Amino acid sequence: MGLNVGLQIENFKLKIVERLRAALAFRYQTVSRSRRPCDTKKFEFGFSNFQFPIFNLPFAIRILLFVPFLSSASTPAPSATITKASPTGLSGAASASAASASSIAAASRVSPQSAVDLVNRANALYNKSEYAKALLLYRKAQARGADEGTVAFNIGNCLYRMNKLPEAAAAFKKTERLTGGKYLPAVSNLAAVLFRLEQYGESIAAYRRALQQEPDNGSAWLYLADAYGRTKDFVGSLQALEKARALDPEDLSIVYQMAEAHASMKEYPEAVALVREAYARKPSETDFVFYIGDLYRSQGDLEQAAAAYREGLATREKDYENLYKLADVLAQDKKPFLAMEFLQKALTIKPDFTDAAVFMGNLAFDAHWWDRAEAAYVQALKTGNAEGLEGLRNLAYEYHQQGDNERAAKILAPAQPLRPKDAVLRSEVEQYRSLMKPGAQNALAPSPKR
Repeated sequence: MGLNVGLQIENFKLKIVERLRAALAFRYQTVSRSRRPCDTKKFEFGFSNFQFPIFNLPFAIRILLFVPFLSSASTPAPSATITKASPTGLSGAASASAASASSIAAASRVSPQSAVDLVNRANALYNKSEYAKALLLYRKAQARGADEGTVAFNIGNCLYRMNKLPEAAAAFKKTERLTGGKYLPAVSNLAAVLFRLEQYGESIAAYRRALQQEPDNGSAWLYLADAYGRTKDFVGSLQALEKARALDPEDLSIVYQMAEAHASMKEYPEAVALVREAYARKPSETDFVFYIGDLYRSQGDLEQAAAAYREGLATREKDYENLYKLADVLAQDKKPFLAMEFLQKALTIKPDFTDAAVFMGNLAFDAHWWDRAEAAYVQALKTGNAEGLEGLRNLAYEYHQQGDNERAAKILAPAQPLRPKDAVLRSEVEQYRSLMKPGAQNALAPSPKR
């Protein structure tokens, strides 16, 4: 009986724009006084934040009378890769003609109708996302003679959906063992669960076993590359990515990931060349140019980094995050006033961009441009960034060092309404005012943050 059951795999592919935007997500951190290099969120060139390729539909159980049972319940399938499997739980190698006399003899010792009913009810519950109830019924079906390998696979799926990952891995291992490793979905699911458990070495081994059976599975090569990356084996990651790229040369996101692997090994020229290639093929993706700027900055080539950021900003003038990056490399290249110009553009676009305001204040402070530093720190404080207050404290202390305690007190006074419960701030203002009295000694403890 040659019936096949389609098993739904959740789609792996993401649009390149979404992949890049996520990969190039920008994160800011601040310090109180000195200019800092901005942080770029490190893109881990894998997909652990995405859903793993766990098969959604319960696998049809082969009853020992060898009557294949297909659940009448169905789930609308999204765009996905469909893997075909026989009701025995084996792919290709095993078929209905393999039924043995011992299987038929065993049928006399169980109630096939009871097993069919249990499986039917379990499949219906699974399709309704009632995984705990489905699990109980699958286990009852197992106790009443259902095929061990196939029911173990369904149990593994339920356990995965219930986030019981170690138990799910054990169930998929059991299926792989009982089917001689020939049932590909069990091997693939095992690899995915092991990845979730951060058992990357075992996950790599499982993906490799799966790819031996299905070497044209581009998604599996990409997952394998990710697993290698988690173990810092970037050579292995590159090799897997090259396999994926050979299968889908038009997927430019693979080129990007290869560049990330080269960058992780500090092979920046190779990384830049790959990203340039991708940009030449899809010039509408300005994120490629900004990433080239990131690569040059990581390499320490500030001039080339600034040129790349400018190239990207020529088409995305209001990209305040990359205006910030450009300001950062200019500041590192000892061009603080030019850096402040681009920070001001970023703040004009996004006035509540508090990290840019603090950065502006720090650069102005270092340049002794006191009024500009004060305005930037106040702007940051008004929009909720506590680093703005630390900047004002540093500025007040600077005026104190110059003997201008009146100015020092005035610098901190606007912060008091914004921090009415800050007793330390109130005390500092009172100290500066007390030093304004005739005969007062102009001496304070050193600034807490310099």
